[in-house]
Amino acid sequence: HELSLMLHVYKKKSEQAGAREPRIDPEQMFGAIVDRLENLNQHKVLSPSGVVATGASAPGKRLGDALVVDDDQNERELLAGFLRMCEYQVSTASDGLEAIRFLEENEPPKMILLDMTMPRCDGQAFLRHVRKVGAWDPIHVFVVSGKTPSELGLSPQDGYTHWFHKPLDPRLIVEELAQIEQPGASVA
Repeated sequence: HELSLMLHVYKKKSEQAGAREPRIDPEQMFGAIVDRLENLNQHKVLSPSGVVATGASAPGKRLGDALVVDDDQNERELLAGFLRMCEYQVSTASDGLEAIRFLEENEPPKMILLDMTMPRCDGQAFLRHVRKVGAWDPIHVFVVSGKTPSELGLSPQDGYTHWFHKPLDPRLIVEELAQIEQPGASVA
């Protein structure tokens, strides 16, 4: 997404070559885009400490399984893509009903990242259902919401592991997930 934004800015600024406003040097912008592409080519990813590093884990080693549940396709795919870059095995669902079906038909993931405001089966209904099924008790549910727990009348006793407020800080998510992967490990 950073590259997409940079390319859009590059295009707009190139179109404004004759404009009087200060503009970004197209050569400088092009160089920055090439640098980002080279970083992608070298498989640089965000490590649990939030530092960009090459090869966050041993080749072929996946960290854990996660399910991202969000009705907003953009947000769902952004978060899933980010987690995949951090070497998680990620599945997605567009609402609570689809997520319940996924859990019933597949090996349960270690973690669920759950939006609270969705049609058909919202996050609260999904969370209540998940906590009624004993086999799903070990699943860590991380809420991802623009609302606070108090706005929705929830507390950690309702069965979620952590609450992430939107807009998301990806480093915080990686740090919390790392704690699940390696309990007691301190994340720098």
